[in-house]
Amino acid sequence: MEVKQAVNEHKTYGYRRITAYLNNNGKHVNHKCVQRIMQKYSLQCTLFSKRKRKYNSYKGQVGHIAPNVLNG
Repeated sequence: MEVKQAVNEHKTYGYRRITAYLNNNGKHVNHKCVQRIMQKYSLQCTLFSKRKRKYNSYKGQVGHIAPNVLNG
């Protein structure tokens, strides 16, 4: 399978770049076919497969709360 060889050769390529690589080398394939093959054999690009933590700026209570002098 040319797709497996291309993925092993270029580990950071996704299905779009693998499709372009195969098309430039004379193997004219559809991007959906490449995507289906990569999903079937779980051939993922290794660079972006790790999920990053979602940004959270909450730090809890910062500073102190002023006393209520109106309803005291």
